[in-house]
Amino acid sequence: MRVQLFATCLVDTFFPETGEAVVKLLRHYRVDISYPKEQTCCGTPPNSAGYRKEARKAAEHFISVFDGTDPIVIPSGSCASMVKNHYPDLFKDDPKMFRKAEAVARRTFELPVSCSCPKSSRVSVSKRAWENNLSRLMSINTGTRRQN
Repeated sequence: MRVQLFATCLVDTFFPETGEAVVKLLRHYRVDISYPKEQTCCGTPPNSAGYRKEARKAAEHFISVFDGTDPIVIPSGSCASMVKNHYPDLFKDDPKMFRKAEAVARRTFELPVSCSCPKSSRVSVSKRAWENNLSRLMSINTGTRRQN
């Protein structure tokens, strides 16, 4: 299986060890990882502050960088929620971008990670939660659906 990893600006800037742990975990499960170097911010900070124009610009960039069909894995609930729940709303007045936002949203999955930072750089992942998400990701790639 191949996924695109969105490391998030917070992980990249403040908690790079979390990003490294995510890569290690994905590799442990033999997941092929693509890491688009052009990635920046998903737009959560400006969107949360009410700056829709700036959030939309960040979303446009994200959508162009994460073009394709591979699942997008995000180790952040707020960033995954931004992509899955807010991107389509940002483009409701632009049918072409709305379709792209919905397509990206369908391919986006949160990797449940909890970080004991800043004291410790240990990252713990619920094995059951990870395996459930991995199973959902695999069902997308194979066209099968798993019953929960």
